[in-house]
Amino acid sequence: DLDVPGMLDRLKKIQDATLLLSNPCIEYWFLLNYFDINREISSSECLALLKSKDSAYSKGEFSTAMKRTLIENIEDATARANGKVVYANPSTTVHLLADNIINLRK
Repeated sequence: DLDVPGMLDRLKKIQDATLLLSNPCIEYWFLLNYFDINREISSSECLALLKSKDSAYSKGEFSTAMKRTLIENIEDATARANGKVVYANPSTTVHLLADNIINLRK
């Protein structure tokens, strides 16, 4: 998550690493499995929107329904994420991992 001040600068110093980051938070990646968001958004907004899709969601805990959504919509979320400016708000690079998962499925 890039909602921690200075986090991106610290992570960019890691050599030979692929950064899987979401700005403002990981919930943004989860939301892309439901719909696209193209405006700047806060972590609290992401969390509220995600809870509107699955009221049982809390950080680190997924309902069976959300797990199914994340699996079934991974290609849509990846396509939505590909159009974002890396590290800007909103953006995510989690799709880089998702691309590998999708390729393993084929």
